[in-house]
Amino acid sequence: MARTRKPIQSQHDEFVFRVSRPSTTYFFSLQYQRWSDDPYSEMLSLTFQAECLCPDRIKGRQAEAHFSANAELAAESKHRERRPEKPIQAIGSVVFGKDRFEVSGFLPPDTIWRLGTAMANGTMTSMTAGGVWIKRSHAHLRSFGFRGPDFDPVAYIG
Repeated sequence: MARTRKPIQSQHDEFVFRVSRPSTTYFFSLQYQRWSDDPYSEMLSLTFQAECLCPDRIKGRQAEAHFSANAELAAESKHRERRPEKPIQAIGSVVFGKDRFEVSGFLPPDTIWRLGTAMANGTMTSMTAGGVWIKRSHAHLRSFGFRGPDFDPVAYIG
């Protein structure tokens, strides 16, 4: 008889990271995707190192964080729905394993530019996120917060 795995209980967790070494990437080209009406293609991303301070199960590990710009998230986007019929599950994720630890997500394009500049200038030094574990090694993130040097992540954790 085959063993069945007990499904993981949805558990909310708060993540706290110290951020460093930001790098932005920008590409602009003619649009070659047939399904897009836009004549141009634009890609923007922010990558940085994120030292995990909380939760304890991944504390001390270095993550590669990668945030991509999504124009539909911009406040003035014509494509953004008020409230979709199917609820949005996540705006990012945390995935970790023996040899890998990644944080990823989507943000509005203007936010990516401002965050990259602020991290490079030392005025954004920490990131907090709230999420729900969907597997033992994968969490859906539902919120992000970026904070400056006045925020003490160690004191915040307690």
